[in-house]
Amino acid sequence: MSVYTPATLITAKAMGNGAANIATWRYQNTGGAGTFGIVRTAIFMGSGGSAGTITVEQGSTAADTVAQKILDAVQLVAAVPYILNGWYTVQNNDYWEGFASNATTNGGAYGYTSTG
Repeated sequence: MSVYTPATLITAKAMGNGAANIATWRYQNTGGAGTFGIVRTAIFMGSGGSAGTITVEQGSTAADTVAQKILDAVQLVAAVPYILNGWYTVQNNDYWEGFASNATTNGGAYGYTSTG
């Protein structure tokens, strides 16, 4: 039987400006065989009321990859949080990652770690 443990997968922080900074905002499941990270909610917002775009990806590649995109350059509205809810399972050694179009966009990811 699986055990789900609530977890902050990515602490709210700046996402980095552009795809070259994708490693700035990343969670990698390194729990071992048979484990999963589960992203339930991710929240994004420009700091200081700025707008911009966000891109979020999930998969085995630690780089900006078209096939892994969940959100692709989604436009944020200034001073309005963007909330992504779902049930995204991040397998062992896979990534949940993203980047923004400006350095003032912050994001956080929350969910569970699962064993068994």
